[in-house]
Amino acid sequence: MTLQFTEAQALALVTDHNSHQRGKKLAADLGQWASLGADAVSVWDECQGSGSEAYQVAAGLLEAASKCSCPRPDAPCKHAAGLLLLYARQPELFIAPAPDKLAAWRKARQQHADRDARQSQPRDSAEAAAEQAAAAARLAKGVDTKRQQRMVAGAHELAAVLEDVVRQGLARLPLAKAEFWEAPTKRLIDNQLSGLVPALRRLPDLAAQPEQLLAGLGELYLVLRACQNLPHLPADLRHEVLQQAGATLRRDDLLAAAALVEDQWQVLGWVAEREGEQYQVLSSNRRTWLYGATNGRYAMLYDYAHGYGDLPPALPLASYQAGGLAYYPGRYQLRATPAQLTLGAVVPPAAAPMGQSIGQLLAGYAAAVGCTPWLRQYPVTLTGVLPALTALNRRTLHHPAENLTVPLLSTRRDLLKPDDEFDQQWYQLLGNSAGQPCTVFGEWDGQQLRLLRSWPGSHPTPSDLPARGATSPTGDGRAEPWLTLVQAATVGLDALPLPELPGLPPAATPAQRLLLAAGTTALLQKLSFESLGPVRPVVPALLPAEARPLVPPAVAALLHEALTAWPYRQLLPGYLRGLDARGLRLPPWLLVLLQRYQTSPPRAGG
Repeated sequence: MTLQFTEAQALALVTDHNSHQRGKKLAADLGQWASLGADAVSVWDECQGSGSEAYQVAAGLLEAASKCSCPRPDAPCKHAAGLLLLYARQPELFIAPAPDKLAAWRKARQQHADRDARQSQPRDSAEAAAEQAAAAARLAKGVDTKRQQRMVAGAHELAAVLEDVVRQGLARLPLAKAEFWEAPTKRLIDNQLSGLVPALRRLPDLAAQPEQLLAGLGELYLVLRACQNLPHLPADLRHEVLQQAGATLRRDDLLAAAALVEDQWQVLGWVAEREGEQYQVLSSNRRTWLYGATNGRYAMLYDYAHGYGDLPPALPLASYQAGGLAYYPGRYQLRATPAQLTLGAVVPPAAAPMGQSIGQLLAGYAAAVGCTPWLRQYPVTLTGVLPALTALNRRTLHHPAENLTVPLLSTRRDLLKPDDEFDQQWYQLLGNSAGQPCTVFGEWDGQQLRLLRSWPGSHPTPSDLPARGATSPTGDGRAEPWLTLVQAATVGLDALPLPELPGLPPAATPAQRLLLAAGTTALLQKLSFESLGPVRPVVPALLPAEARPLVPPAVAALLHEALTAWPYRQLLPGYLRGLDARGLRLPPWLLVLLQRYQTSPPRAGG
């Protein structure tokens, strides 16, 4: 039996635009396909590629999951994209049985669908109530007593290491070497505090900057002190600390005990990261950000895989996911887990969440940190902002009405090498702005914004949100006692005893007082963010709103071929002149490739 599967659903499952364009060509060529087949949750076939053997390809119909034997790193690749599009257009062709090589993959997809179906079935009320009560009791406890004792002991152990570091002095220890932190890192994992490992691994990169290193040590020390006090914390605060420490609640308990928040969830973006050493990947994780179209709440789905393990399939960008989410308990609830999400319609290109001004961002972030001082990523949609550059060409967002400016995060480590993720988002922002205020979504960490999405035009700003204007007194938190703390930590408390400074928190030893003060001051520096100085718009004069229509998809695909295949590059100038003469414009995603075309050297014979 075939499903009512539309082409819009197929495109929503294809998260890579390159795969989408190439998949359209494959879907139009039936000679490429040998044995099309489908069941309730997936489609499959053998697609003839450039090699001697056909590629074994399969794709999920309910989630962005695919498998292909081709060497392409894209997921889904062009073969999976073409397969989905072909199924949407001609499902009657899919009659062949599945090959044995895809049996395990199809079984996993079916088990996933069966699990979601079981969870959605009504259950006996008495049985459900008993399970809910037991799950609520386990959630309230968080972790068992034995693990909690290990976590408390591990927090004491690492806190003593940090105290010894500032006692001896930042300048006297080889803190830039990863080997220095190797033993403490292993002890963190042994004591089931793996959530703090990334913070420890970032310290060697900060060793050459004493102020940033002390801030990192201080913030980590605050978390450790909270872990030491786990048994005595209020329940909501204890859950916040357990999340920071890496204690994951059972998904079944969360779904059974927490109230589900039902909505149409818009997939805004995701961030995939890897933690590892020079020749070894220790873990992979992905944060996926959702926005409720009705309730206006953000939610973060967190996926994790150890070593080289695969993360679960990502939700397709620019799609709606219908269903319920269970939020993790805590004072400031962001992380959630889905009960059952089903793919909905493709989000209209101009559909953006309710936006905020930069002043509202700063005020909202301060309130959030007041709930949980260890907040790492704060989701925000800014509207009415322009891409701008500082005197040193740092990329920023400027809000003309408030005269406030925040910097954008660059993930690049080597400024001489391109940063695909950062540059792609930046050039899409330029294309969506074209000199006019626009709307963006990203993660704010108190110092800079990680750009994840942008939309053309400004959107309404809630008037009931607090705002912090450009003239509000802030201060940067770097006067006394901060400079004294940095000086004492750099040379060491053994050489320069910590002087009596008013306002420092009480502690048993000078090292504890210094680290507590450093952590508190680091948070205050984030909350007292100073707007950047003068900036210049990337487009000097505001251009009128873009009214020219986009080029047709077929023309965009042809231009993509010309920009990515060297033999066709000589045809580009003529194409672009023809488009301009016809009053057409390029989609923003092509601007990245066009910029590379303009700056890259020509190849011989190209």
